[in-house]
Amino acid sequence: MSVTERNKKLQKLIKAFQGFLGGILGGIISALMIHIIIIDQPFDVVSRIMIDSNDWMHGENSLRWEFKAQPERKYLFRPKRLMWCYIHLEVRPNSDGNLSGIDLRKFNGLKFFARSTSESFPVTEFNLFVGPSYIQYQYVKTPIIISTKWQEFYINLKEFVLAPWDKKYRAHLVSKEPYLSNVTAFGMDIKTRGAPVYGKIWIDYIRLVDHENKETLISDCENLTSSFQNKIIIWKSGYGKLGK
Repeated sequence: MSVTERNKKLQKLIKAFQGFLGGILGGIISALMIHIIIIDQPFDVVSRIMIDSNDWMHGENSLRWEFKAQPERKYLFRPKRLMWCYIHLEVRPNSDGNLSGIDLRKFNGLKFFARSTSESFPVTEFNLFVGPSYIQYQYVKTPIIISTKWQEFYINLKEFVLAPWDKKYRAHLVSKEPYLSNVTAFGMDIKTRGAPVYGKIWIDYIRLVDHENKETLISDCENLTSSFQNKIIIWKSGYGKLGK
């Protein structure tokens, strides 16, 4: 076989190999593109509250919170984004239009009844918000596990710590006064960075417990508003997500 013939055969083999590699590479790129399109899906969220007259622990009504948190799913090389739903009791502005919180310094804890659609549903965080800047404090003993049966929960008001992001980025806003002197909201969050979470939680008969273990009703969950310390507090629900 002449050198020319050998070169021709070699060129054919090289072209065939290049075509083979090109086909594989094209297939991989196509698969990756499809994979990215499938993975990158928009978030889906529900967070709403309503009065339920068919399921209650005390009185004739309870508060029903329906939620669903589906994080926006990641690109192939990007982590999943944090998604959360929340429900809060929020203090309304006073008569002059300024945000004025409630003073909880004479109370030790918060009691309420709750149940859920799951045998062991974890409430990711229980939070207190303080002052007009809504500085966030987190309960150190979360998650709180709520089952399908009505049960009573006790939240120790002395066991809240400043949220990590506020401690890092907004520490200059933290008042030197005790944080319980100006509470502008408190409530719970359901968070996920992975699989979607969804369900319902019923809440009823919320009381504050003072230093002598006397209980003061703050919300009987018969409606979405109540009065405490001459201020109006209202149930509020919503959602949030981390990242664009």
